[in-house]
Amino acid sequence: GVGADCGPGAVIQELERRGLLRVFIEGGGVTVSRFLAARCLDRLQLAVSPLIMGQGRPGIDLGETLRLRPSVRRFTLADDILFECSFR
Repeated sequence: GVGADCGPGAVIQELERRGLLRVFIEGGGVTVSRFLAARCLDRLQLAVSPLIMGQGRPGIDLGETLRLRPSVRRFTLADDILFECSFR
């Protein structure tokens, strides 16, 4: 099993060891931020909706040291926009 290290890299490595070469990760800002910061994502899909909300947790928090500029495809979904970011 994964053991004590359950970080994103260890999770992906264990799943690959078990023969899973494609993994879909669905999560909120904390999960996505951790996998992005560990550079464990090939693609990221972000949906932006015209909804304004009050205070809350930021969607993605990478810290100030990591800057990413993926290639992007954009899709219109009624009033929403889906950005598909590719890191490979």
